[in-house]
Amino acid sequence: MSVFNTRIARCFTVTVLSILIAVTGIITAPHAAAATGLEGFDYGYLIDDSLMYGAAAASTMTDAQIQSFLNEKGANCKNGKDGSPCLKNARFKTVTLPASSWCPGSYTGSNSDSAAAIIGKSARACNINPQVLLVILQKEQGLVTTTNPSAYAYQKATGFACPDTAPCNSQYAGFAKQVYSAASRLQQYRIQPYSFNHRAGITKNISYHPKTSCGSLTVNIRNAATAALYNYTPLVPNAAALRAVTGLGDSCSSYGNRNFYRMFATWFGAPNSGATVTKYVSNCNDRIWGATRVETSIGIGRCAYPNGSKVAYLASAISTADALAAGSLTDGPVILNNAGSLDTSVKNYLLELRGKDLKTVYLLGGTGVLSGGVESQLRSLGFATGRLAGTDRYGTAVSIARHVFPNGFSTAYVTDGVGDTGLGSPDAVVGGTLTAGPLLFGTRKNGFDNETSVLLSGKQTVQLGGNPLGSFTPNSYLFGTDRYATAVEIAKAATNPQTHSIIYLANGQQFVDAVAGGELVNGRILLTTYSSLPTSTCNYIKISGASKVVALGGTGAVSQNALNQARSCLR
Repeated sequence: MSVFNTRIARCFTVTVLSILIAVTGIITAPHAAAATGLEGFDYGYLIDDSLMYGAAAASTMTDAQIQSFLNEKGANCKNGKDGSPCLKNARFKTVTLPASSWCPGSYTGSNSDSAAAIIGKSARACNINPQVLLVILQKEQGLVTTTNPSAYAYQKATGFACPDTAPCNSQYAGFAKQVYSAASRLQQYRIQPYSFNHRAGITKNISYHPKTSCGSLTVNIRNAATAALYNYTPLVPNAAALRAVTGLGDSCSSYGNRNFYRMFATWFGAPNSGATVTKYVSNCNDRIWGATRVETSIGIGRCAYPNGSKVAYLASAISTADALAAGSLTDGPVILNNAGSLDTSVKNYLLELRGKDLKTVYLLGGTGVLSGGVESQLRSLGFATGRLAGTDRYGTAVSIARHVFPNGFSTAYVTDGVGDTGLGSPDAVVGGTLTAGPLLFGTRKNGFDNETSVLLSGKQTVQLGGNPLGSFTPNSYLFGTDRYATAVEIAKAATNPQTHSIIYLANGQQFVDAVAGGELVNGRILLTTYSSLPTSTCNYIKISGASKVVALGGTGAVSQNALNQARSCLR
C-alpha cells in the first residue's frame, strides 16, 4: 500500500500507542496556561499557519535548544531493550540533500548527526517549525519521552510511508529520512494543495474512525496548516476522545489530531493562539486572492476586466497547464473551474459578467479536464460556448494560438510544458505577459510534437527558461540562474518599464494562483519564495520604474513578509 492509502489505517494504531504512553505518565504534565492542553481546540483551525510555516517558524528553536528539550523530556530514558539509544543521545549518518520544490534550502549531510541536528536542519531546509516535528515524533512513536526506544520506532519515527502491516518503504525508512520526509510533505501539502483531499477554504466531511459506521464531522478547514494535519492524519477526534483528554474514548474514537493539539499546547503553548485567521480582502491594489484557486482566478478577472468583457475562458483548476497557455488571451478573463460541474462561485461571476455584456464562454481543454456537463450548464445559462482543445496540453496550446492569431504570427514563445511537478513551468506563468506571439509547450525529453513543430516552422522562437527542449534550438532565450531570475528576464522583455507601473508578485513554487495572471496586462509578473523575496527580484524592482507591488494569492502563497520586502525595494 502507498503512503496515501495506509495513512488512515496507520494513524489509528500509532496514535493509540501515543495515548498509551500518555496514560502511563510519560508525557509531562501541562503547564499552568493549559489545564488539559485541549483548551481552544478548534476542528477547523488546529494550528496557525505562522506557527507551522516560514523561515520565522523554522527558527523557533536552535539545534542546541532542541537538544536541551530532548534532554529534559528524555531525562529518565536509558538505552532500549534492543540496545537502541535514547533520542537525546542518538546519532545518525545523513546524506546531503539539495533544495527541492518543497524545501527551499539544502540539507548538509554528516557522518554523525544528532537527532536534534536532524530535526533542526530539516526544519530550516523545509521552512517548518521544529516544534511541529517534535510533536509528530511524539504523536507517532512516542520517541521524545519514551524510556524504551527501539529500532522499530526509529525506522517509523514520523510514520511517513510506513504501513502497520508491512515494513517501511526503504526509501523513507530510518530516523533522518523520516524527519526530513515529514517536513517536506507538510510543505507539499501547502504548495500543491489540489493534489490532496484536505485544503484550506473548503468544507469537508472528515471521519471519526476508519470504520465508516462511526460517521464523520463536517469541518470548515480555515487555513493551510490545519489542512496539512488532516492530510497527514485524516481523522477527527469524537466527543468521547476529547472528554478523555489523555485517555481512551470509545470504539469510534481516534486520537491523532487530538494528541497533536494537546502535545503542542502542553509543550509550547496553544497552537492556534491567533484565535482567528487573518482576513485579507481581495484588493486590486494590494493582494488579489480568494479562499481557493478558483476564487483567486475570479479576483484576477475582476481586476483585469472591471467593466466586463464579451468573452470569458474557463480552464481546469486541477490540470492548470491549459491556463498557462492562455496568457495571450487578452479579450476576457481566464477563470479556473473544477472538472465535473460549474462551480457556484464561477456561475455567479459569469452571471455578473452577463450583466456587463458577456456573450460567449470558451472552455480550454478537452472533456477530460472540463466535462460536457460544464458546457451544458453554460448553455443553460444562455451563453454561447466554444472549446479550444487538443488531445493534450500541447495540442490545447496550439488551438489557443490559432484562436488568438488567426492570421498567423512571426514570433512564438516556447517553454517546458511539464515542469518539476507535472503542472507546467513557472516560466510559463510569467510568460503570459508576452503578447507578441503565442506560448507553446514542449518537453525536455522529446522537444515538440508534430502539430506544434508544424506551427513553429519558419517562426522566430524565444525560449523561456534554459532547460533544453529535446534537440530544439530556439533563435533566442530568456532565462536566468533560477526561476526567479528567469522571471526578471521575461519581465524585462515583456513591457516598457516606464508605461506599466505595477509589479504582480506570485509564488514561484505554488504558482497556481498566478496561472490566470497573464490577463493583467497593466503590469509584470515576478516570482518569490513563500517567506522572503529573492535578491534578483528585489534588484529588478529597484530599477523597474514600478510604483506598486500587488500579491497574487493569499498569505499561504505569498507571505506578508515577502510582499513587504518587495515594497521596500520600490524607489
